[in-house]
Order: sequence, then structure tokens, then C-alpha cells
Amino acid sequence: MSVPGMMEITRPLAEFVHETHFKDMPERVVQKAKECFLDWLGVTLGRNHRPCGRHHHTLLSILRGQTRSQYHRSSVRTDCASASLANGVIGHALDFDDYHDETVIHASAACIPAILPLPSATA
Repeated sequence: MSVPGMMEITRPLAEFVHETHFKDMPERVVQKAKECFLDWLGVTLGRNHRPCGRHHHTLLSILRGQTRSQYHRSSVRTDCASASLANGVIGHALDFDDYHDETVIHASAACIPAILPLPSATA
């Protein structure tokens, strides 16, 4: 299914991301990204002590596909989309989100789960 106008929006964004180099980012952007990642990571670790933490292995056993991507803090390997979904679930398990004042968004719980399972460019 194609959404009208989606390519006009996503292509420039994807090109920008692809062409952006870490070394070119302002230090305050890098620092904020690190803070947001640590926030997300803390929330995901906290879910280990909740009932929902036990259900994620069950979810992944159902979603198993190609075994290229690793589910956060687990030896279970699955396909990239399933790992992203499971990582997204754990990122929302306790319903705490980071906050970025300038954009008024909670980006980490949506972005980090999708990024982590991607194959490394250096792998």
C-alpha cells in the first residue's frame, strides 16, 4: 500500500540521514541523543521486574523469522522487523518517555527500537 505523497516526504529525510556524519553533528545534539538513549535503556531495564518482561520472549518465539537481529538484552535472535516490534514494546512497557523541549516529542521509544536491530554498517 502506498500513501500519496509519502515518497516526497521520506526520500529527502532518508537522504539527509544517509548523508549526515556523526562527526558533523553539534555536541549538544550528540549529548541529547546520549541522554535520550540512556533514558530509554533505563526504562527497558526496569521492565525486567514486571510481568510484561516475561512475555517478550513468548512474543519473539511467535515472531521468529530470519535470525539476523537481536532482541534487546536477550540471546533470542529474530528478523529485523520483529526485533524492532519487541524492542518497541519494552520501550513502552513502563510508559516513561524522554522529552525534547524544542520539538515537544518523545522520539526515543519510537526511534531506538527501530534502529537497534539494523545490521551494523561495519559488521
